[in-house]
This record gives sequence, structure tokens and C-alpha cells, in this order.
Amino acid sequence: MSARKLLALPLLAICLHSTTAHAQGRTLYSNVSTYISVAEPGGATKIDGVYFTRMIADELSVNPQYAGQPVSALIWTIGNANSSTVAIASYVTVYEANGSGGGPGTVLYSKLVAAKNVPSDDIVAAGIAAAPGTGFFDVPAGGKFWVGLSMVGGTAALANKFAEGIFGPPLVGSDLGYDIIPAAELSANNPVGARGTGDAFGWYVAGAPEAGTNYLLAGGLGLIGLRHGVRRRVTAAATGLRSKLCV
Repeated sequence: MSARKLLALPLLAICLHSTTAHAQGRTLYSNVSTYISVAEPGGATKIDGVYFTRMIADELSVNPQYAGQPVSALIWTIGNANSSTVAIASYVTVYEANGSGGGPGTVLYSKLVAAKNVPSDDIVAAGIAAAPGTGFFDVPAGGKFWVGLSMVGGTAALANKFAEGIFGPPLVGSDLGYDIIPAAELSANNPVGARGTGDAFGWYVAGAPEAGTNYLLAGGLGLIGLRHGVRRRVTAAATGLRSKLCV
């Protein structure tokens, strides 16, 4: 994995609008306010004719009182360090923290999310929202779980320059570390990866909104907006991931 800055983002604004009221889902975890850098997971692997990067999974800890409550919105970031715009899809997986040493264990939820066009040297937000009153999975007992992202599309050379945003510190909840999981194990329970700490990736997790309300995404489901983004390549690299650099 390689790490570097693609651009400066003073603010990643999260806007979760209701279609019928101002009520919105409870924020369970939020680490999208202070942009630091990006990491390129690399390791592009062709699966069923499509290239998947390695997955970067984050161990999140939310207030244990929310155990058993449905999670109805997930937001993350995808970046593009290539020299041209690329359509990048997202493969998202959520795991219980019941693997070896508390690592990713049983798969709670997984989904391939439609591609977004990401300009060169830019980072955008992506996300999914469940129907009102429903959720994708329930918060496990103890409030700990792993959320992982693999980016999908292009050629191997293009995919190896897809990136995920590093943010911090979290405003709500805690980030306990990350795991870099090979693409070949994306759908497996108890995947074997390379654990690390010191960097937290940009995730936002919300509980179910009240009945009769809904999230809106830009163009459809629950909005996530990157505001005041300045596309500016800089040379500084993020620390903490350098020990994980590999082909």
C-alpha cells in the first residue's frame, strides 16, 4: 500500500436530508471532518473479469448502548491518482470483530456499489442508505465491528492507483486499527490480512432514521457532499502506513 496526499480538503460535509421531515438517523460513527491524506491499497486482482484492489478494513467502536440497532447508512471516500477520470465502483464488506485476535470475522453485510466517475487527482464521497425503518445490519454486542472497502474497475494499472481517504481524529466513536485484506478473500469469513494502527479511514455510519423519513444521496439515496475541495497534488506522504508498503 502506498500513501500520499492528493488534494487539500478543508471540509467534507455530510448532509443527510429527510424527504418528509428534518429528522435524520443517529450518528453512530463519524470520521469525515479532518482530511489528512490518502492510501492506495494496490494489489489489483482480476476476479470474474473485473479488477478489485485489496480491501482496507477499519475496526470501528461505537457506543455499546447502540448494540442491536440497525445501521441504515454508510459513507466512505474513493480517490483517483491516475492522470484521467476513471469510473470506480465500491465493494463494501462489514464484519463482526470475532476473527482471530478480534480481527475481521463473520461477514455481516457486503455489497457491490455502482461506479462513480472520479476525476484525476481527486477524491469523492460515496455511500448507501437503506429504506426507511430498515437497516443493512445490526450493531453487534459491544459496539465493535469492521467496515472494509475494495475499489473496483479499470485495468490493473489503473486500479493500483485507486485510493481511500485518511481522516482523523473521529468526532463520534473510535477507530481501533486497520487490516489490509487480499482481494481473493473479500467474500470470506475470517479473512487473513495485515493488521496495523495509526491511520483511520474516512467512514460515516448512521442508525435508522425515524419512520417516514429517508436519506438522499446525490442523485438518489442520501447525500454526501465534498465541499470546498481543492485539487492540488502535494508530495507529503502519510505516516503509519509505510511499514505496509508492498507490491
